Amino acid sequence: MQQEVRNKKKKLIILIALVFAFAFTLSACGDAGTEEAAAPEKVTATATMNAGEVPVEVTIDTSQGYSVIFADDGFSLFEGEYDDSTYPLVTATILTQEVYDKYLEDNKDNDTLQEVDGFTKYTSGIGELACLWKIGDVVPFLMTFEKSVDGDRADEIIGCMEMNAIQ
Repeated sequence: MQQEVRNKKKKLIILIALVFAFAFTLSACGDAGTEEAAAPEKVTATATMNAGEVPVEVTIDTSQGYSVIFADDGFSLFEGEYDDSTYPLVTATILTQEVYDKYLEDNKDNDTLQEVDGFTKYTSGIGELACLWKIGDVVPFLMTFEKSVDGDRADEIIGCMEMNAIQ
């Protein structure tokens, strides 16, 4: 009988050890599952636009699925892979001061005109969102968005861009 009690104690100790081992294993699995997934590598496209008075370096985060075609005076941004038959999501260009001033003057009475964080935004006569500002407070710049892009989406797209006047 004493032998039987010892065997039950041994079985109980082994059972408790197995429960702890199992719980530890589940705990480790749970911790691994709560860790953040590795962030995708940030992919950018960079170019220097030289058409204005001051060169502008542009970097666009394309890891959100965008592709971009640069020119000396601006760029076109596309949703997904670039395809020459696709209308650009964004068309952007350096302006002369005179053209910049004319856009502001022509739209001063536009009901959609708003000044936000140094950007002048309005809906153009053809229904596209337009955004005017000066890069580095010196280079007049215009960005227009495809008609399906609303203000929030435009802000999101602008957030994927960094532009610096090189002085």
